Amino acid sequence: MLILQEIKTTVEIRMMNEHMQTIAYNSLAPEIASQKTIRSKVELNKSKKQSIILEITARDITALLASLNAYLRWIMVSRDIFNLQEGM
Repeated sequence: MLILQEIKTTVEIRMMNEHMQTIAYNSLAPEIASQKTIRSKVELNKSKKQSIILEITARDITALLASLNAYLRWIMVSRDIFNLQEGM
């Protein structure tokens, strides 16, 4: 029988420009700093390619998907707000 110790994934999300990268990074940083769950851990990094890198480690697939979906939604909200500001 196979027993999983942990599941880990890395997601790199390319932003439109460095300004958008900074906005998304700064929006997510407080969420990363105040993680309340013991079932998953998320690390956030910026790359030189205008990308945000999420490294998610979880105890089970449900926790991994919940964390991934939450952070992707926050990134989409950051992007939408950025687009609204650019359109003004």
